[in-house]
Amino acid sequence: MAIWQGGDLHPNVDFMLFVIILIGVVVLVPVWGVTRYLSWFSNYELPQVDKAQLPRAAVILAVRGAASSLEECLCRLVNQTYPSYQVHVVVDHPTDPACKIIQDWCSAHPNVSLQVTFLESPSTNAYLKTSSVMQCIGKLPGDVGAVVLVDADTLVYCH
Repeated sequence: MAIWQGGDLHPNVDFMLFVIILIGVVVLVPVWGVTRYLSWFSNYELPQVDKAQLPRAAVILAVRGAASSLEECLCRLVNQTYPSYQVHVVVDHPTDPACKIIQDWCSAHPNVSLQVTFLESPSTNAYLKTSSVMQCIGKLPGDVGAVVLVDADTLVYCH
């Protein structure tokens, strides 16, 4: 039986000090890293890009069913400040409940350019949404440099 007799620390005390230091390092290093990252991120400024350099964009909204947020989604999509984009809505079928919502929305907003089409030939190897997106992308003009996919329950920020 080992008894501590001064001078050196007891082996259990040495181990406990090691564990405490190790825990301190394991906790403090990530905290320090997160603090440094947040400090850098809060001071970071996005580079300014000339609007003429931004690519023309297509926003694709494939809808099926009457989502309660569809009207709000459309309002937010058409009120973006991006310089050059077009919203394309692909509805599964003319009898789809979303069709009536979109028609009513377009009637209430006659000055808004919204491209509405129906899914023409769903793929047997893909979901309906994928078929809608593929159909829309296949018909986009060649000068479109960015495509954004949005769901009907997505409420994008207005900017």
